[in-house]
Amino acid sequence: MPLYLLKIEMIPRETAALPSLVFVLFTFPARLLSGWAYGRSQRRQTPRHWFFRWTGRLPFLPAVALYVLVVFFTQYTSWNGVWSLYEQHALLVPVPFFGM
Repeated sequence: MPLYLLKIEMIPRETAALPSLVFVLFTFPARLLSGWAYGRSQRRQTPRHWFFRWTGRLPFLPAVALYVLVVFFTQYTSWNGVWSLYEQHALLVPVPFFGM
């Protein structure tokens, strides 16, 4: 979600790498914690009680709704307008340096 905040105002080319550095620094600990949680869940012999499994899945619904709302409103805050809807992760063209 913070990446959408960077699309509101065009930043200079000289500082374009700084937000990437911040996101990379926060991604590494998140991957470590995700790997730890996944490994811990694979070592369990019996699954958790159904109540805990389903209440753990419930936050996904508001998170997806918030993401769709943010993606919809990026067309009004982005420099590229409606074209920003096509810049989503699922629709990106896999061509390096396409935007240069």
